[in-house]
Amino acid sequence: MRFNEIQLLHLAEKALHDSCKRGYLFKRTSDNNKWQLRWFVLYQNLLFYYENDQSTRPSGAIFLRAVTARD
Repeated sequence: MRFNEIQLLHLAEKALHDSCKRGYLFKRTSDNNKWQLRWFVLYQNLLFYYENDQSTRPSGAIFLRAVTARD
């Protein structure tokens, strides 16, 4: 499934208000050499990540297929 930027931003805005889970996690950088602390928000089957918990625009999103979340 593909989303355009406008669709992702709309979903990210909803995620900030209606998320299932949220919190800080470490994310590996694109060059795989460093780990960065990022704010993650789970909304339906999308995992958005942000620079920090005050950010309103996501740095990226990960589409989760066939994944089940449990407490």
